[in-house]
Amino acid sequence: MRTLTVLGLLAAVWGALRTEGFSVQGPKEPLVARPGDEVLLPCSVDSTVSLQELEVEWRRTDSEVLVLLFSEGASRPESQHQSYRGRAELFPQEIPRGNFSLRLANVTAEDSGVYRCAVHTAQGSGETTVELKEKKSLVVTGADRAVVSYPGGEVVLNCSVDTHIPPEQLEVQWLRTDSKVLVLLFSGGESRPESQHQSYQGRAELFPQEIPRGNFSLRLKDVRTEDKGQFVCRVFAENESAEATAELIELGFSSIHVGALLLAFSLPVLLILMWIGYCFDKDVPVRTFLIASNVVLSISFVLWGVTAGSLEEVIMCVTVNLLRIVPLLAFLVSALHISHCTLVVVEEIPITRKAL
Repeated sequence: MRTLTVLGLLAAVWGALRTEGFSVQGPKEPLVARPGDEVLLPCSVDSTVSLQELEVEWRRTDSEVLVLLFSEGASRPESQHQSYRGRAELFPQEIPRGNFSLRLANVTAEDSGVYRCAVHTAQGSGETTVELKEKKSLVVTGADRAVVSYPGGEVVLNCSVDTHIPPEQLEVQWLRTDSKVLVLLFSGGESRPESQHQSYQGRAELFPQEIPRGNFSLRLKDVRTEDKGQFVCRVFAENESAEATAELIELGFSSIHVGALLLAFSLPVLLILMWIGYCFDKDVPVRTFLIASNVVLSISFVLWGVTAGSLEEVIMCVTVNLLRIVPLLAFLVSALHISHCTLVVVEEIPITRKAL
């Protein structure tokens, strides 16, 4: 029963498209056009037809508005809806060959929709439909996946603009989505570095040679830890705007960071060596070990700050680290003095007992 039902549906569809020796053919995919363009809506039959008693109707399926009527061997512009007069027409020389394609000029946003081409002859009738979609005059696309980098590296955040509008009439903004910080501004046909946030000045730039091709990808140099997050490429043109996002994730460690971490972790080793050396030899220069360990830690702060932080962070960390040498020296000297005094008392106790 189900098989018969499917066959019946197929037969009904085929019968709607093909009757008495001809079928009406149209495009399989929707057509796309920008406002102001000219577009061709295909409609044809698979054989030549006689103009006698031929009638062709182009209508909107949503409103049944008559776009064009061909009847009695000629087009009937007086029957057209006023919004299509002077814009919709057939190709007279192609009609005897069975080509009833519609040329629609000066496309508007309201023209988007589904059109039906119905052909009526003495032998039968048939029809097909054509879908017309508006192609946005401004389309912005970004990357499909997030970008991965490490502090100190360089990345490219993709932003492609598809438009017929010249770059000089575009305004492109690269922003951080979390803080709305302006990373880069392109306006009046050139970048505006004076408008950038200070944290991105000298680090964020476009590719000038790619701009005429619609490529407004952002090159971000000297990547920092705080750069991790989402960016938006926002484009303004005339009365419309569009945007695309790019994400920077999974910041790893560069070789400089690895070196800084190794220097930082070497500090406990230096302190242990210092203590062992003092236990075996009281003449070991404790102050030298202590100062050396803090210098090593300061160097690691500098390396880390240069690649991942700011100059202010570097100065603050190094200053605090060097200033703490004073209390550490005082504490260490006191601890060593107490330990030395305890050893002296323990050594003198047996001598006292023996004297008694």
